[in-house]
Amino acid sequence: FFQWQEPDSLIIYLGGYHNRTRRRLLAIIHEQLPNAEYLHFGDIDAGGFAIYEDLCRKTGIAFVPYHMGIEELRVYHSCTKKLTENDRKRLQKMVKEVAVSCSYRAVLRYMLWKDVKLEQECISSHA
Repeated sequence: FFQWQEPDSLIIYLGGYHNRTRRRLLAIIHEQLPNAEYLHFGDIDAGGFAIYEDLCRKTGIAFVPYHMGIEELRVYHSCTKKLTENDRKRLQKMVKEVAVSCSYRAVLRYMLWKDVKLEQECISSHA
């Protein structure tokens, strides 16, 4: 987090699941900048996408997954880990529950197909 740089961006580290204080901060920012692009960068695993869904649902902000796609799983394949049985169950459940049009459904399916997950720390800020 401390090494990540994005021009013209405000980066807020939520540390996993957010709390009421962080939600309020995000709400204040969103009130002031409603037309800004809101991105979520998390682990490419079941937990990362669950945190993403929770963030969108509880803040009401339409966050977009950032660097959480198939391309990152391919580029950083040497850093991926194999799915655990619990990972596989959670991902299968998520695939069934999300809409076919969901922006990251293909990523979930790819993870199951290739038996991979990836920690966000493996992804370079120069990706």
